[in-house]
Amino acid sequence: VLGAFALALSKSGLPDLLAHKLIGLLGMEAGKSRETKVKYLLLGILLIAAMFSQNLIPVHIAFIPVLVPPLLRVLNHLKLDRRAAACVLTLGLVGTYIFLPVGFGAIFLEQILMGNINKIGAAYGLHVERGMMPIGMAIPVLGMVLGTLV
Repeated sequence: VLGAFALALSKSGLPDLLAHKLIGLLGMEAGKSRETKVKYLLLGILLIAAMFSQNLIPVHIAFIPVLVPPLLRVLNHLKLDRRAAACVLTLGLVGTYIFLPVGFGAIFLEQILMGNINKIGAAYGLHVERGMMPIGMAIPVLGMVLGTLV
């Protein structure tokens, strides 16, 4: 199903349209401030797409080979560091499911992490509740946010 969705998305022309719109925003003689705005817009779009791929439309990483290749021309034009795009994608993908207990996050936080902590911790009198999981995972997510900003 994920492959069919990714194929349908790529055949729709939406990724190419996004790339053309971003290049159109730059114009022929783009100034530094306009380039900076488009860079942050592009990184914001990648972040939102990654976050939505976990929860709104559960395709996980299937969107990356559909969305990113048409944007490579824009990334080259903007001289955008690929590591910045990779950090944004990682934050959107991993940060959401280790912090938010919905979608894939519900499986990870409640079934895998909380289940294992409670199972192993029972011998030591350790028990965690559902509401404790996002609080504990806020520390690594804040580290990811800081790393992405740097």
